[in-house]
Amino acid sequence: MRESSVKLKKQPGELFKRVSTRAVSECIQQQTAPQLMDDGGFAHPLDEYRGSPFDSSEKKTDFLLVDCREAEDYEKCHIKGALYYPKTRIYHGTNPFLTEMYAFKNKENKMIVLYDLEEERVAALANTIFEKGVDNIAILAGGLREFVQDYSSYIDGESPVPIVPRDARLQRRADQITQARSEARTSISHSKPKSLSNSLAKPAYR
Repeated sequence: MRESSVKLKKQPGELFKRVSTRAVSECIQQQTAPQLMDDGGFAHPLDEYRGSPFDSSEKKTDFLLVDCREAEDYEKCHIKGALYYPKTRIYHGTNPFLTEMYAFKNKENKMIVLYDLEEERVAALANTIFEKGVDNIAILAGGLREFVQDYSSYIDGESPVPIVPRDARLQRRADQITQARSEARTSISHSKPKSLSNSLAKPAYR
């Protein structure tokens, strides 16, 4: 229910893609969890995520996480492995991107994922980056606020927002959906035209 309430499809005017919080968490898990190699040793895969929402063929997709908040906010808390990127840098014509972003730019099975506390705060930036020739730009659906609710173990630092218990969040979402449906039904009933039977029942004046 919670996941369906976070929009993943492109909205009007959006040039970028969206990545779910679950996809990012699984990517981080792939990065940090050691994997047993054939010879008995351990390997630590770098930025590998199998089963990206953008790739139904199950190829590995690398996510480059980019934190676009203020520097002090980044220092206090950020998603593990995320790089700091000041939004004003996009207006520097000679060097608008981080070195790592150039390495990911338009590469197959690679995705640059921007995030802020709220997803709306990076929408315009993502569009601008796309217009500058970066086709594989995306934002984190729901922003950091949504990510920390279920994946607080994947952040460095203290959560910038209160973490609401999952059951309480589910109930609140259910109440919101119920209320929205009720308001929609009320609106439709008020807009219905008078029935034909009522109009025929009126006396005719001569």
